[in-house]
Amino acid sequence: MPYTKKQYQEIVQDILAQVVQGIAKEKQTFSNQKLKYELECRAENKPVKDVVKIEGFFKGNKYTFQKEKDYRLNNNHVEWFSNGESEKPDDRSNFTVTYIFDDPPGLTDINTGSVLRTFVESMSREVELLYEEMDLVYQAGFIDTATGPALDLVVSMLGIKRKSSTYANGLVTFWKDSDPPEINAGESILYDGRESYELKAAPMKVIEVTASIDGVAHVFQQSKDYMVESNLIRWLPEGTRPEDRKEFSIEYVTNQIMTVPAETVVSTYAKQSKDIIFFRTLKDGILRQNNDGKWETTVEIAALSPGTGGNALAGTIKIMPKPPLGVDKVINRSNIGGGTDAEPDISLRERAKKVLDVKGKATLESLRTALEGIDGIQSPPVLIDMPDGVPGIVKAIIDGGNEREIQDVIENVRAAGILVEFDRPKIILLDMDLTLSVTRKSASEQTLISTVEAKIKDFVSALKIGDDLIVNQLISVLLRIPEVLDINELKVNTYREGDRQTTSSISNINNGSAKENIIVNEDERPYVRNITVKVEVAR
Repeated sequence: MPYTKKQYQEIVQDILAQVVQGIAKEKQTFSNQKLKYELECRAENKPVKDVVKIEGFFKGNKYTFQKEKDYRLNNNHVEWFSNGESEKPDDRSNFTVTYIFDDPPGLTDINTGSVLRTFVESMSREVELLYEEMDLVYQAGFIDTATGPALDLVVSMLGIKRKSSTYANGLVTFWKDSDPPEINAGESILYDGRESYELKAAPMKVIEVTASIDGVAHVFQQSKDYMVESNLIRWLPEGTRPEDRKEFSIEYVTNQIMTVPAETVVSTYAKQSKDIIFFRTLKDGILRQNNDGKWETTVEIAALSPGTGGNALAGTIKIMPKPPLGVDKVINRSNIGGGTDAEPDISLRERAKKVLDVKGKATLESLRTALEGIDGIQSPPVLIDMPDGVPGIVKAIIDGGNEREIQDVIENVRAAGILVEFDRPKIILLDMDLTLSVTRKSASEQTLISTVEAKIKDFVSALKIGDDLIVNQLISVLLRIPEVLDINELKVNTYREGDRQTTSSISNINNGSAKENIIVNEDERPYVRNITVKVEVAR
């Protein structure tokens, strides 16, 4: 039977009845194999005086049993009749016995503020807390009511594990505006008959190549004995060469090697320190000259903190708190993504309930459930059946997660004969300009602007793949900020890759002007890029 906790007032009344009137309530569990149940709360060396009533469950419904028809009091025991005319509680159900166990002790002052009531109320508060803890333990055993670590334990019996938060990752490019300093370098190489030998750096100018031939120092001549190609020295067939298995030396001028060491910290720029996102490089990078003559290196980075807060748009990482020696600038030329928060309880419950469907391996729902279990997935996957009208093809739009792991899951779960095409959602960049009407007693302007920006980002980030941006919903979120009286003007510019800019403008909202929603295709997801907020104090 389900566990039911007692509320504070019920506890107080039960204790007062027991102390003042000598009445007790006792819960027992009925078994068809047992007809006699001892009552424990009674006066010392005195029998129970009378049973007032017994309540329980009969045929699944609440029921009050009848004295001397269904049961009787027999020497401090409740004894159930076994004849065919009597009713008994359902097997393994609970029943409650209310009985008088002693004469009233003469305590009658139970008014608020009395010694007796104050004592009972303070004790009842502690008992209520105990009931609350017992209720938490009870609820922790069921998938619909368990939360946090308790839910993790429940779903683990199904072989399911909560998706942990992941770190956003991507690429950044470091570069130097001018050429690195020139340095003199030298190497000793063992000649073994090969035509060419690789140098440690690409020389700008070879000063001298020497070797000992027949015990005499010899200087080789460029273009006659050897040629230099980038970082290779190539011996010419008609020229003089070093003796076999002998060393030759090269002295040359090159540019100093500029290295970006692993664990170099870079960040985005923001007016408020709490909005800055920090990243670290995952491996060393060496600046090399590209085809345009610029010295740069591109390395992988990861956010310092896990979660969606580490995701950043292209071009937003441009700060080096401690620049590596010789490096002038840094930029991310593509979006930084893959950062996700730990899976919430509601999502974990849904996956656990659908786990049996995965075993079937034959439906779109089973494929979606399997994909949702991948760490790093930022939004529920969108599955499009027959995207071009061709049977047997499914298109999967997935935001976040490791590509190889996604491909493995698709291959293992897809039905035989079904081709699943995996793709990433197209990003719609949003630039927002809005003017707020605020109260005179509002907080500082900068604090209010930061709050508005955070509300907008939270609203947009909660949208899933294919969700339209409903302007009225966004306005409703902003109007719930206490200092905001009205949205005087809202303008949203949308940018789609390969398309020209489209603009949605909402002005004089309070006067009923048209509000154009941002329509999102089923393979797209909106992402806030810039927010500009103006504040006007209401007159």
